[in-house]
Amino acid sequence: MRVGEARPELAIAELLTEIRELAIAAAPPAWPELGAAIRAMLTEPLPPHSAIPLAMTQAAGGRLVDGVPFAVIWTLISAAVRILDDCADDDVPHALHRNVGFGRALNYASAMLQLSTALLHALPRAAGRDELLESYTAASLQLAAGQDRDLVGEVSDVASYVRIVEDKTCAGYEFACFGGACVVGAPPPVQQACRRAGYHLGMVLQLLDDLESAWLPGGDLAHGRRTFPVWHGLARVEGAAAEELRGLVFGGEAEARAPQLRRLLEDVEAPRSVLAAALEERRLAMQALERCPGPTDLLASYFDFLFANAGSLLRR
Repeated sequence: MRVGEARPELAIAELLTEIRELAIAAAPPAWPELGAAIRAMLTEPLPPHSAIPLAMTQAAGGRLVDGVPFAVIWTLISAAVRILDDCADDDVPHALHRNVGFGRALNYASAMLQLSTALLHALPRAAGRDELLESYTAASLQLAAGQDRDLVGEVSDVASYVRIVEDKTCAGYEFACFGGACVVGAPPPVQQACRRAGYHLGMVLQLLDDLESAWLPGGDLAHGRRTFPVWHGLARVEGAAAEELRGLVFGGEAEARAPQLRRLLEDVEAPRSVLAAALEERRLAMQALERCPGPTDLLASYFDFLFANAGSLLRR
């Protein structure tokens, strides 16, 4: 399918099915194992996450179907990054590398990123091909740098952690949202508005992901990772209580200390503070899109989906 090709508008569910099929079909016929790996990574139906570029295409004044080619690219990139992240953390029971081994999983991730690059090159110049390739290169390097600092794990203050999140998470969503507007020829102010919305979307996702992982039995706190709930908790206490909390955060034996640390974070209402920060980032994302000519209800619906899940987490 070519950008701008005349075709009827489809429902979002139909478009997600099409995106999945096109992503799987992008694998070279001579390498069916890669196609099988892509199929395994892309659930049916695809999660709403795959529709993020379509939301920006619509906000920029285009039709949802016009954003499908770039959404395929974004879906492949996301799957590849997820494989790399799973290999780095090795904390997902059903990750691809658990079935095929680290070597083959990393090889598949590399191939998916190459496929994404090839599909970007195949976009017409009028769809912002050159700008997208430049943005993709910059975002990829920024993400890799952030991931490297995250793997080192030496985060001693909230500013350092925010920088990691901006690089390893926000950069990717900035690219996804910029791309959704770019492929329909949106003017630069609209493209930048979508990019800014992507930054805040990335922050929302990281805040909510950190909130969930901190309360999992084998999650971030058990591994000594200092994520948003920890920093929000430290910001809400002072005096002896702050010293006690800092001792748990920066002390050894993270897994043994995790239950007590969770209780202290709950006592100072760190989970609600993280959720409030995520809601503020949501507001800023929607505010950024006020400069866009098209409807923004698709992104709003995605946020509703995210926060419904977060609300159930807090109730638990």
